[in-house]
Amino acid sequence: MPLRDEFQLLDEKCTKLRQGKELDQDFLKEVRTHIELCEHIAKTDEERSVIGRTTYWWRKRANLFGLGMKAKEPPKLLPAGTGVAVLTFNDKRFLRSLRIKVDENEDDGAGNR
Repeated sequence: MPLRDEFQLLDEKCTKLRQGKELDQDFLKEVRTHIELCEHIAKTDEERSVIGRTTYWWRKRANLFGLGMKAKEPPKLLPAGTGVAVLTFNDKRFLRSLRIKVDENEDDGAGNR
């Protein structure tokens, strides 16, 4: 099955990236945009393969120009604050049920330490 037009163009850009000739920042920005577009419309493994190859070569060349795709930051699970978690009695009881010690000096509410 032949590649769709968008992916044929991306494959041609990959070839140019691999050769490393006549590259500039504008071309690299154009390729990055094209990669992001193709990521959204890819349907087959062959199309994803073209995206993977092009992304690999884009990153190798973009580093030479000071460009780069930023890694997506993981979501923050805890709000910014003091960094100290406050555990309630029920939180501590739940952790003990998983056999996780919260604090050896704390009373569990039943008089046990």
